[in-house]
Amino acid sequence: MVFLGEKASLRIFRNNLKSFKFRIRLNDVDALTGQPGEDLWQKSLVVESSMKNGWLEFDLSGFNHQISKPFFVTFEQILDLKDRTDIANGYREFIQKYPERLKTDTIEFEGKKEVHQMIKRGGIDLPGTFIGIVNTKAAAEHYTSYVRETSFGEWKKVRGIIAATVTVGQYPNGTTTQTPDAPCQENQPECLAEQFCRDFMDNTGTNGMQICVSVNNQIKWSADLGYADLENKIAVTDSTLFRINSVSKSMTSLALLQLVSEGKLDLDAPVQNYIPSFPVKKYPVTTRQLAGHLAGFRDYNETDLSDFVRTEHFENATAALRVFANDTLLFKPGSKFAYSTFGWNLIGAVIEGISGENYLDYMAKNLWKPLGLFHTCGDDIHKIRPNRSKFYDGTGEENELGDWSYKYAGGGLLSTANNLVKLGNTLLYEKEPYLAHKAVLFKSQVTADGKETGYGLGWYVGKDRNGHRVWHHAGDSFSSSSHLL
Repeated sequence: MVFLGEKASLRIFRNNLKSFKFRIRLNDVDALTGQPGEDLWQKSLVVESSMKNGWLEFDLSGFNHQISKPFFVTFEQILDLKDRTDIANGYREFIQKYPERLKTDTIEFEGKKEVHQMIKRGGIDLPGTFIGIVNTKAAAEHYTSYVRETSFGEWKKVRGIIAATVTVGQYPNGTTTQTPDAPCQENQPECLAEQFCRDFMDNTGTNGMQICVSVNNQIKWSADLGYADLENKIAVTDSTLFRINSVSKSMTSLALLQLVSEGKLDLDAPVQNYIPSFPVKKYPVTTRQLAGHLAGFRDYNETDLSDFVRTEHFENATAALRVFANDTLLFKPGSKFAYSTFGWNLIGAVIEGISGENYLDYMAKNLWKPLGLFHTCGDDIHKIRPNRSKFYDGTGEENELGDWSYKYAGGGLLSTANNLVKLGNTLLYEKEPYLAHKAVLFKSQVTADGKETGYGLGWYVGKDRNGHRVWHHAGDSFSSSSHLL
């Protein structure tokens, strides 16, 4: 007998709605059809989110449900009439505009021929919420997925496996059973950790990953798994460069710390003190507000992902400001927290205005080289990086997603797990003079009405379930994810 653990998670590949809702259900397996059957829960758990992509988490700690037979975990999206209308109209307009992108294939699945239609590249801005699908052999061997159009519709088996996780535990029953020898023993944490990572890769369709763990300023375990180039079977190594996405903000925060310690940057001065050409807004905007997502700048446009997928190349952060420089603030700075990568792009220009150097040049000379971060750089598509990973989207297709020069400081850097650990250890243990001011990075900012945001300067701050203080940041895009904790 098993029991459900504390949480379940559903992979959101891309959400283009203002918000969405999913209900999690537990169903038995119908004895006749093998499909999802009766509900095993009398409770209902609905989670609403506005996330654009990532893992949607469901807190199951209050359920404590015992299960003694096979079961299905069901994720049911709840759509209102407006959502359905927007989605239908969006698809109709897209297909009318780009008929060549509608691909029709006839495939054979379980001995039957099926006609499938799908949108080829370029449909990522369609309205709707798209969940991750895994098409690996390992996932297909262990799991089965069904879909239906409505809550009372007919279940249809699908080829891919929904990218989701649910924790379960085993109840002790006082009996002893013979189990096969496991490849790892309980006293082999490194082996168990690698096995967990490989299982995760198999079940989620992840092609390659790096992991690095440090304790007391010493690396205790690291692993380089899978492929950096799937087609050519080039393995991931400890020097393979991955996109770190929004962890770039945490990297850039050290440059702010340096400039503050040198007396060159006043975090509470208007940004025009350092970038005179930047348009004056209705309210003054400071670097502290930018770094804490309190400045009122927008994030990526929900309805037009040209904000995210760009082809224009910018020579520096200051030139890239024209992407959003003339936008109106969404709210009075300091009044509320609203995550904005564009705000951090402006911080990159502040660094250029103070130093007189290109943002990437400043970071290389003043941070990456002195700290030994020799595998960290900007994701400049005009430069050849032999050890740069290829990137793949949730469908397994190679997906480069354009030119990222417009957002180096906020989300456009390449690095390795080893280099990110070095960055973390620098903040924890090193004695560089500018680190005397590091507390400012990890102090939660507050809104004008006194509410803590849980975010400092480029770092989320909080506590884990055991009450230990943690500093962390994650970075996520269509084709890569990163996390520094």
